[in-house]
Amino acid sequence: MGLSAELEMFTGTEGYHNILGVNVTDGVKYLMDKAKCYWLITDIIAVVTCHEKVKTAPFQIWTLKVNIQNHTAILTCKEDTSSPILYTQRYEYTDFPLAEIKLYRISGVILL
Repeated sequence: MGLSAELEMFTGTEGYHNILGVNVTDGVKYLMDKAKCYWLITDIIAVVTCHEKVKTAPFQIWTLKVNIQNHTAILTCKEDTSSPILYTQRYEYTDFPLAEIKLYRISGVILL
């Protein structure tokens, strides 16, 4: 079973995990461990604490799109699917194993 299929099994959470002051669900913690992508949460934390228009958005959609062939990626944050992008970060190199992942931040909790 691949990582995408494994992540589909997370449809709720039994507990929260505090990672650098941010609560994440069991699914996000599993993603961080399996994909070794603690940096993704670290970058989100940095963005949320540094960029006022992102920090004040009550609901956030974080999308990481990876070009698997050349290992580059773009991380974006929006308030909802039809809103303009609040934040964009480009990565010149990543070993993130999925072509795309969406994370949601609601009330200080990051979830799948």
